[in-house]
Amino acid sequence: SVGAVIASRHATGAALTPPQPLVRRFLGIGFAAVRELLFGLGINDSQCGAKIFRRESIVPLTLTNPGFSFDVEFLYRVKKKGCSIKEVGILWQDRPGSTVNFFSPFFMLMELIKLRLTYR
Repeated sequence: SVGAVIASRHATGAALTPPQPLVRRFLGIGFAAVRELLFGLGINDSQCGAKIFRRESIVPLTLTNPGFSFDVEFLYRVKKKGCSIKEVGILWQDRPGSTVNFFSPFFMLMELIKLRLTYR
């Protein structure tokens, strides 16, 4: 059964206007590569904000880390329950004012490693 439907900037039908800056795209590719290496979710975009979950696929609703990796934690729990994740293309409008900064990749990596150790 489908445990989550998530918006994706990389799924069929997605459009990005204007495209994200090169640095953001590079960080996104790196984050996705590490995420797949550690969690094997089989998805393209875990960080796009729009997500719908079946309650039973993520219960209990506690989070290990409420930082950048909270999306990954919920999606990993969906997979661990034997449910699938469906990605749906979205119209994405990139806007200035992102919370991602020079140190964000380091914190993102540390959060993913901590999360992986939590779910050994």
